[in-house]
Amino acid sequence: MLTAPLKQGLVAALKADATVSGLVKANIFPVELPADVAPVNYPAITYRLARTDRIHRLEDGGSSMARAWMEIHCWAQTETQAQDVADAVRNLLDGIRPGTWTSTAGSVTVDAVTLQNSSDDFDEYPRVYFVTHEFEIFFHDA
Repeated sequence: MLTAPLKQGLVAALKADATVSGLVKANIFPVELPADVAPVNYPAITYRLARTDRIHRLEDGGSSMARAWMEIHCWAQTETQAQDVADAVRNLLDGIRPGTWTSTAGSVTVDAVTLQNSSDDFDEYPRVYFVTHEFEIFFHDA
């Protein structure tokens, strides 16, 4: 499935960025934070594929092009820390130039990444702040 290399490539890009990894270390998780994440393990990032659309050609219906909406949640014990992580993620991904994301699941060619919206919030349990970015990603088989 095309989305597995997209997700793994995204994680690899986040971990490879010195600013992002300097803030969150290895605390990047799919969908939700593990139940055992203790305060010492914040800040952290979770990511979720919100939606994927296939882009079809009118002449024959075929295409390897797709568009994904990826949510990235930046978690921290303070609002400032959460915003710092969110800013680092935005600086890394928003307006990314075309390139190939490679992972153990395969490769995808990323044509464009744009930040579509952001919001911030507070989770009463486990009493942490978070910023959510929703990115639109155009990609296809590498």
